[in-house]
Amino acid sequence: PIVDSSFNPDGSLIASAIIALDAHNIHIQSTSSSDFRNIDISFPLDKGLKFTCFSWGYLNPDFHNIESQVLFIGLNNGSILIYSPIQNQLIETLNNLSSYSIISCYYSKLSNSLWSIDLSDDLIEFNLSNFQKISNYKISDFLNQIDNLNNSITNNISNFNENTKLTNIKLISYQEKPHLLLSSNSVYLIDLSSKKVVSHFSNHINPIIVLNYKNDDHIITTAIDDRFINIYSLSENSIKKVLVTQSNVVSISFNDNTLIAVTQEGLIEVFDNPFNSKLVKPNEDSLNSDNPNNLINSTGRRKRHQNNKSNSAVAKIKLQRPASQLKIVENELKILNAFLTFDKQILYSWLENATIFHFDKLSLINQDSKSVITGDINIVKSKASSFSQDKTKKNLSSSHGDDIAASKQYRETTVHIASGDNLKDIEIDETENLTLADKLNSLNISKDISDFQQQIQEKKILKATTGSLTVVLTQALKTNDHSLLESILNIDNEQNIKTTILRLNSSLVIILLNKLSERLARLSNTSQTKNKRLIIWIKWVLIIHGSYLIRLNFTGGNGSLLRDLSQLNFILGKKAANLNKLLILRSKLDLILEQISIKKEILSEFQQQNYFSQEGEENESDVEYNEALDDAHLIDNGEEDYISEDDEESDDYYSEDESDVDMEEEEDDDD
Repeated sequence: PIVDSSFNPDGSLIASAIIALDAHNIHIQSTSSSDFRNIDISFPLDKGLKFTCFSWGYLNPDFHNIESQVLFIGLNNGSILIYSPIQNQLIETLNNLSSYSIISCYYSKLSNSLWSIDLSDDLIEFNLSNFQKISNYKISDFLNQIDNLNNSITNNISNFNENTKLTNIKLISYQEKPHLLLSSNSVYLIDLSSKKVVSHFSNHINPIIVLNYKNDDHIITTAIDDRFINIYSLSENSIKKVLVTQSNVVSISFNDNTLIAVTQEGLIEVFDNPFNSKLVKPNEDSLNSDNPNNLINSTGRRKRHQNNKSNSAVAKIKLQRPASQLKIVENELKILNAFLTFDKQILYSWLENATIFHFDKLSLINQDSKSVITGDINIVKSKASSFSQDKTKKNLSSSHGDDIAASKQYRETTVHIASGDNLKDIEIDETENLTLADKLNSLNISKDISDFQQQIQEKKILKATTGSLTVVLTQALKTNDHSLLESILNIDNEQNIKTTILRLNSSLVIILLNKLSERLARLSNTSQTKNKRLIIWIKWVLIIHGSYLIRLNFTGGNGSLLRDLSQLNFILGKKAANLNKLLILRSKLDLILEQISIKKEILSEFQQQNYFSQEGEENESDVEYNEALDDAHLIDNGEEDYISEDDEESDDYYSEDESDVDMEEEEDDDD
């Protein structure tokens, strides 16, 4: 979504802060297509940095032209970026003493310096020649000098110091001396030389978001969620007029005789002669309103109504779609910002496709009566074509472009769609062009066959470049060519799919998602390969163009994206219905497998213990232990026992041998 936008002093450029994928981007572009510079630049802020405020200014005090014009960008870390749109580069970064977020910054032509306010209520002035700090003030520096103020103002300032924060700052020349205009819930005029609060106006309960000064001592303010614009007179030290809008005010622009306000409903309300002193009859809506911001520094409801000089708008300008597009897109468009040019024209901007700025001008003066325009003015703006440039005026009857190829009686169920591609015979075509010698060589050498097939495959890959794929995909979506789209969706290389979607125009994203959801609905659960391929397409579309879809939902209203992608939401929800059951089944299987592995470990340990215990029992059975002999000390150790047994066996052996010899000798004697 767009956080804020601001025209430069002459209305030739507009700066906007956009949030995309949780990152803040600054976008600057020309408001006129006839501008020879044709500026259209964008740069992202570093990670963690967020935009807080804008201010246009000049670096060269002698030449206030477009070449020396810069944009001051306040950040949440207490820094201020100085960016040059003409040079397209970051000139300097101004750093505060603290890291508190910048609330407001303001370029002053009076001193050719930059003033800033942060969350700690520090007021810092920077020299734009050397980018150094000139002065640093605290709000307490001004609150200490309130001796000459009455008690009511003193109490208000004390409450301001304790409970509220500064919201805006201006440096003006009042009574030929520099004065600071500060705002919170109230407005304070402070003399810089004496550091005294000169004037104080407290007519708002909510914080003031718009604080402007007109050179003839008029102060213009409006607050958050407030449909009242208060105009004060410094010379009279009182409120001069209250302008009432139909809804809450977002921004204002004014010249000497006219003021315009952009409201939250996307309307421009025009007020004629808001700065004159002529008493206008009070508006009944403003008098009967319970809005506390309509209070004035006086007591009593009757006296307050008598003092109010309230005006309503003399003209209201709104955008709408033509009657032919009422059923497809929203009837009313919202004007985002407006600017009163020097040639008495209203330059206004609106968004198409949630991110693309469009600009147009409307004459402030009625050519017939030569006076300011009056009444309700409806400006018809057709939906821009999805396949044309931003500046084209071709009308379409679809929120995403006309389906040119589709007939009025087209039905998906009566159309036969053939899947596949015409690339399967490429190898045959190539082989038919070979000479007889090449064919003989290919028959004799198997390596040539593989090399030849590899060359054919490389030719296929070269033909299917991502640039050409994007062009073909764009053509298929715009002309509703089903066979051409089917051939693109049959790509298996995920990297080619990613690059193709990356180069695809964001305005075609919803059409592509609807086409993918149609094919996903027709496929059965058995077509795993095609299902997987389509899911890859959907995945990368949501990843790459997710920020565009979010912005589209934000600008189109709650539920608009869900309405456009209802079929995809239904299909994905249906296919993911069994996900929880599968996860439960997987967890149960994991638990069972874990139990089996633990049982195996326990069983192996038990078997090892049995093995060692059986081995020990076998060894112990070989040794006979006699406790009585051991107690009588007849056996000193186990070795002697083994030795004695061995000696006895050897003695028995020798005795048997000797007896055998004696018997042989006796037999010889008998012979």
